[in-house]
Amino acid sequence: MTVSQKVHMLRCAASFVTSTYKRVRLIPQDLRALPMELFAKPFCDKGKLNFADKRGYTLIELMISITMMGLILVIMGMAIRLGVRSVDSGERRIGSLERFRSSLEIVDAQIQSELPATTQEEAGEPYVFKGDSGSMQFPSNYSLWGSKRGYVNVSYKVVSDAWGKQELHASESTMGEAGMGDVRLFDFFDRIYFEYFEKDPAEEHGKWVDKWVATSEAPEKIRLHLIDGRSDKTFVISVKVRDPQSVVGTGTDNTSGAANTNG
Repeated sequence: MTVSQKVHMLRCAASFVTSTYKRVRLIPQDLRALPMELFAKPFCDKGKLNFADKRGYTLIELMISITMMGLILVIMGMAIRLGVRSVDSGERRIGSLERFRSSLEIVDAQIQSELPATTQEEAGEPYVFKGDSGSMQFPSNYSLWGSKRGYVNVSYKVVSDAWGKQELHASESTMGEAGMGDVRLFDFFDRIYFEYFEKDPAEEHGKWVDKWVATSEAPEKIRLHLIDGRSDKTFVISVKVRDPQSVVGTGTDNTSGAANTNG
């Protein structure tokens, strides 16, 4: 037997073993009996392997595969885009909350640092504290800019923007000098307003009013409302008790004994 004949026999045997394995590979071990028709079917034709299944992909199968791949890519792209938007939205929300917290700390610090010192306007009566639903004025030893020592006259005012929303602005001034600037603390709310806790010594319970009329003293508590749609964010700030300070004003030499109650 020549070498070429041996190679031919090996190829035929390999074809037979491969085809047989494909047919019986999933059959349990005790049931793997080879049917006789396997031996009757030729596995080798003129020295060439004769595999039964040589069918390729049809055009429809190829188009379906390409369409499915395209859909998968589109879905993945949308998911990635949604994730990027979520990250950006989260970063903006974190920045907004951080600014909100800082602004609230500023309001709280200036009110906590309120001084019972009489301040006299150029045209008007001396006052220790003035406030209504849309504005508030009082002396404080806490400055936003921190460039001046001593106390500053603080003014809060609610204004409307071009879209009909309301903003809360804060400004400061010192005696004999121009205003030190204006800063926007809260913006884009439907409504912003103040309330003041008023309690008569003869009364057991006090009440909240939208205008403070006792300008010779400060209220016990101040309540800030930030309304956005149906959400009403309410913050109550207590005013600390402080000893009376000397009057600081234009053309006045009196002293003031403003009495604050502990909030």
